[in-house]
Amino acid sequence: MSIPSDVEKAIQFTLNEYGKIDVIHNNAGIANPSKPLEITDEYEWDKFFDVNLKSILFTTRYGLDALKQTQGCILNTSSLVGEIGQENHAAYSATKGALNALTKSMALDYAKYK
Repeated sequence: MSIPSDVEKAIQFTLNEYGKIDVIHNNAGIANPSKPLEITDEYEWDKFFDVNLKSILFTTRYGLDALKQTQGCILNTSSLVGEIGQENHAAYSATKGALNALTKSMALDYAKYK
């Protein structure tokens, strides 16, 4: 779900097939490879952020208008690891902490549509 055109196609397919979207559940995520920060390479770091966070950018970008029409909601799945951390999971923990902050900001931005 980190390729914008794939997400846009999935949203459009859903709208064509069902006529509406009531909820977007952002549950895609990766947790591996699990390792400390100093041995996490840049490709791995970027992959964590692409899948665990950037995917939410795209589902929101392409699905928000449909959700406004149904007064639907966005549900983001995170992890307690985003609050407390976890040994040998630096990149995963970073994405989940960022997701927690992102979810709070999204709630402030989009609550007005309810």
